[in-house]
Amino acid sequence: MPTHNILLPSSDTLILDERSSWARPINASERAECSKLLKRHLVVETHDAWVKFFLKEKAVEIPIHEILETKLLYFRRAKGPGWISLEIKNTNANQLVRLLEIGEFSEAGLAWFQTQKSKLEGWMKTSIDVIDCGFDC
Repeated sequence: MPTHNILLPSSDTLILDERSSWARPINASERAECSKLLKRHLVVETHDAWVKFFLKEKAVEIPIHEILETKLLYFRRAKGPGWISLEIKNTNANQLVRLLEIGEFSEAGLAWFQTQKSKLEGWMKTSIDVIDCGFDC
């Protein structure tokens, strides 16, 4: 299974959201090995049937056939800090579920996501719609 490493925009900025009920857990040895390998990287493991994301000792496995749509949403700073998130709608959810997030908008963070977009589309076998949600007010 191919493994891909993406250098993070900053070691503390990106968050992997493990709370989605449809995300499948991974075993402790995989989690430990990936967290040791590259602390400043998002590690993506690909397979024909699934894609796994490893980040800061967290991991999510997503079955590719369950992905219905993927969106990159961002709110620019106004009264609030803004944010950027990669969200997925799948066969088990009636709404978008956050996968990756930068909790405070920055041009550098948006540029990072946009430079990774084609890789993510290839690994997840879906297009990613980029949506400017305006200002966080």
